[in-house]
Amino acid sequence: MLDYKVALDVCLDKLSIEYDIEKVDCIPQLRSIPDTCIWKVLIPALVSGRAEDVETYILFPDDFPYSMPYIIIQDDRFRYLPHISVKSRKLCLYEDGAVYDAENIEGLIRENITKTRRWIEYYYGRDNSGEYIREIKNYWEEQYDGETGIDDNWILLGDIPIETCEMVGIAYVNKKIKNGRMNVMNVVASSEGNKTLEYIKSQHKVYEIPVLYITSLEISDMPPFSMTGQELIDKIDDDNDKQIFKKILNRYGKVNVLFPIGLDYAVGGIYIHDLKVNRNGYRKGILTSFNVLTSFENKNKKLERLYVSAYSNHRIAERTAGEIMKERRFLIAGLGSVGSNLCYYLNGYNNATFSLIDRDWLTVDNLGRHLLGFEYINQHKSYAVAHYLQQYRPDREVKAQTKNLQQLKDEEINSSCALFVCTGDVMSEKWLIKKMAEGSVRKPAFILWLEPYGISGIMIYVNPNDGGSIKRLIDKVNDNFIEFCLIKQDEYINGEKLTQHDAGCNGGYALYSANDVTMFLSAMFPIIDQLLEQPSESICYRWVGNIKIAVEKKYQSREIVRYVKKYFAKTSSINIVDYHFEIKQEVVEALKNNAQYEGYEICGVLTGSQVGENRYRISKISPPCVKKHTRCGCERDATIANKFIEEDYEQSEHTRFYIGEWHTHPENNPRPSFVDYSSIKSTYQTASLVVPFLFMIIVGTQAFHVNVYDGNRFVEVNLEIV
Repeated sequence: MLDYKVALDVCLDKLSIEYDIEKVDCIPQLRSIPDTCIWKVLIPALVSGRAEDVETYILFPDDFPYSMPYIIIQDDRFRYLPHISVKSRKLCLYEDGAVYDAENIEGLIRENITKTRRWIEYYYGRDNSGEYIREIKNYWEEQYDGETGIDDNWILLGDIPIETCEMVGIAYVNKKIKNGRMNVMNVVASSEGNKTLEYIKSQHKVYEIPVLYITSLEISDMPPFSMTGQELIDKIDDDNDKQIFKKILNRYGKVNVLFPIGLDYAVGGIYIHDLKVNRNGYRKGILTSFNVLTSFENKNKKLERLYVSAYSNHRIAERTAGEIMKERRFLIAGLGSVGSNLCYYLNGYNNATFSLIDRDWLTVDNLGRHLLGFEYINQHKSYAVAHYLQQYRPDREVKAQTKNLQQLKDEEINSSCALFVCTGDVMSEKWLIKKMAEGSVRKPAFILWLEPYGISGIMIYVNPNDGGSIKRLIDKVNDNFIEFCLIKQDEYINGEKLTQHDAGCNGGYALYSANDVTMFLSAMFPIIDQLLEQPSESICYRWVGNIKIAVEKKYQSREIVRYVKKYFAKTSSINIVDYHFEIKQEVVEALKNNAQYEGYEICGVLTGSQVGENRYRISKISPPCVKKHTRCGCERDATIANKFIEEDYEQSEHTRFYIGEWHTHPENNPRPSFVDYSSIKSTYQTASLVVPFLFMIIVGTQAFHVNVYDGNRFVEVNLEIV
């Protein structure tokens, strides 16, 4: 590996031939400088048409060259130019995240010197007001002469006012997590009824602060942006606003003045305080705060500036999805390990509201796999999760109830866009299916649970408009949905093997880890997202998890297969190299018989079965399922293909299932095209898969090409012929 300190010395020798460069120990006027290599370079540049050598410092940080060197110019002529820090005098020549060749150290240093020269020649002596307007946030947050700093511990709730107005302001103290230091946060809103404001008041001891927003106060076009009291008054363009400012200041003796700075996500501000109106030589009441602001010791005193970030649904959406998402109202029944962690995923929708239902308390025993931690012990789960969600977004509507699902009124359920049942309680599920069959519950429902030891996870999606499936689900819920479980019914009859028990009648619990919950929900949530946007027929998905545990404990489990028109199972992603694949001899012969020696491409589907742990066999090939085709293309007919898959599933007594696609190419040794890859990827995302992979077999005139896609990559495999 290259020794960068040696490389820097070599570069110094080479560049010294062209530039006046020397190593130095410090940079004048800068106090806190890391103990690292510093060069002083005289960079030749045209300054207002005159050739000059501009004294520049290049500081190489410890992680150079994987971080850019710092370019520092102390010359006061350049301090207020764009892209230079007024305080540190550090130049910003590259965008954050710039990518460059870290091995080419000499080239990197040369480029920095060249960019510095161009920066001087371009910006010095010209009107740069447009630059300041475009990047006003950076320049407003700079610290200018006579200032103690910029207070950015400010938040404006809701939209920025469009008229001059007195605002509601509160301040509270919180503690810095890093060092425990106390910090004052300031929050302002247009009205008392703001939800976030009310939330903060409920969580902190607050005190009121006077705040005035002035729309007609116009800041300078260019830095410095510091100002005295008189300069502040002069910048208020409207006489009526000046009178309002004078009235508020004299009333309170201090005030936080906010005003626009050209941004739709922040405003600027000035804090006016410590105005002594009682002075020797003046009668009490003669001097007002407004008088003192522009006289005595305040005449030339720079006021403390503020930077106030706007917090609104629009701003959060702008910085995340780019837009406010469709409004979604979620009802979650059961806030245990699955339900609470599901809330974490649902919270990603930037326009969601929640109704949370659970009667239980969070105990020490729950902490291992619950969303919440130690601070919430002995709190009601529904209220604790509600607190978590509101802490994240205080303006979000969250309702908590300590009830069972069965105690809710129909209209409350139907006001949601979707219902998630994570109770693990069969009686709740029976009640729900019965209400949906009656037509009382008219919103889609998701029923989720994990089997013991995380051997599998089940999600049943129930579409209220799919009456046929709901009728069938009545029988299945009466059988505890055992048909959808991976573990066979006989094992559940002997429940002692699958559950643990503490003392007491309510001490039973199933073993599975927080990691199992995360893996299960991360597999299900993309499906939930799709079903919320595009409802389908009622359907069941199964995530297959810790199969090895089932084998080790000798639990009887079903074949990893389930495909029915209205519901099916889906497994998790796998590592292809851990699996063994076979193909029956008659399938090979059937594929050969379809080889495209002439004419158009043909295509179809493959079915297969699991024949052992991590062993899968391609057992049957469909007849051609062609909707339309050309010599070099084939569109499969989904109706014909699905009919073949369903009939083969029934004929095999539920042991064979859809496992892949086949089509022909008019070439000896076929290779997949871009269209082939795209088609398999699309099918993987949308098809009713039993296993998390999909075969692609391309039949050539002399050979086959066999690929397996696992959702992440294509792997070329060899099939054992049996």
